[in-house]
Amino acid sequence: MVYGKNEAYSWACSINPFFKIPNPFSKIKLDYSLKSDQSIMNPDQRYRYLKYSLKQGISSIFGVSLLSFGALLFAQDIAPGAASTPQIGQRDSQKSSVSVPALAPIASTSAPTETMGKYNPSYGSRFCMFAALRPRLTYYEVSIFSSFRSGDCSEVEYDRLSEASILAQLKTLLDPQRIVKLGFHTNVASENLTPRVLPFISVGSSRFDYVATINVNYIDYIYKFITNERFRLGIARASYTPMGNTAPIHYIYNPGSTVYELISPSGGVYIMSSFTNYYNPKLTLANLRDLGTLLNLPPGWKFRSRVLDKQVKIHATAPYYHAEVIYDDFQNFYVEVVP
Repeated sequence: MVYGKNEAYSWACSINPFFKIPNPFSKIKLDYSLKSDQSIMNPDQRYRYLKYSLKQGISSIFGVSLLSFGALLFAQDIAPGAASTPQIGQRDSQKSSVSVPALAPIASTSAPTETMGKYNPSYGSRFCMFAALRPRLTYYEVSIFSSFRSGDCSEVEYDRLSEASILAQLKTLLDPQRIVKLGFHTNVASENLTPRVLPFISVGSSRFDYVATINVNYIDYIYKFITNERFRLGIARASYTPMGNTAPIHYIYNPGSTVYELISPSGGVYIMSSFTNYYNPKLTLANLRDLGTLLNLPPGWKFRSRVLDKQVKIHATAPYYHAEVIYDDFQNFYVEVVP
């Protein structure tokens, strides 16, 4: 189909807002020469077009630079062995960032009796955890896996698993760029009612469930890196840094239970869901109330233990399933208590 000049002008105006100027063909009947957009724009239109193009170019350059800078920063998280938890054979040689006084041997004392019983069925359950880290297009993703539901991961089996072997086994399923072992944890909630949302996966001879995802967008990552000294150790070691957790978590702490909490400078309360002796092998349920003397707390943060006089529920509900989580120097996990 061959368009006339007026039809061609109408079509050009419909696809290019800067082309909407008086139709030259309606005034100059004999001038059939073709003119470019720039040549027929008046000075004001050319200025606005140039300003728009310059703004788009600066935004693109800034975006690429920001992503590149973010990639350099979280390269420490992706690099194998960076800010990682200690592997078997390395625990005795690796020193904590705080001075750890001598604690009672792990098997010499028992758990507080007031937190045990038929009303606390999940209390004291032990399970393995690891995190799969990978960068996405606009954010950094940390997926948490746990053997709590399967209950078939022993401490001996967990020690045999290396981060490299877990990475190889998850390569086709998740394609993570790095694995971080989070330790062999002990549940301290009265009940852990968090549902299983995906089929379990087999790693070694143990089964793990996907339990949560922590997403940190690149801008937030850079901000935390600049303003938070602990975050510069890598996201796997960014203790006392609240992070958004996406999961249908559901914890219940019954009256009479001993709970362990971190208090932020703003008054926010984070209750411990589980602890690990992966960093400090002498840490037990019996001496957990003394954990505050071992922690390297940031200014304004406090640790406390107390016996509940009423039930506390932590339940992330639909549609967002959002909860704030943090961990301390020893990779013990805490969840924010929402009033």
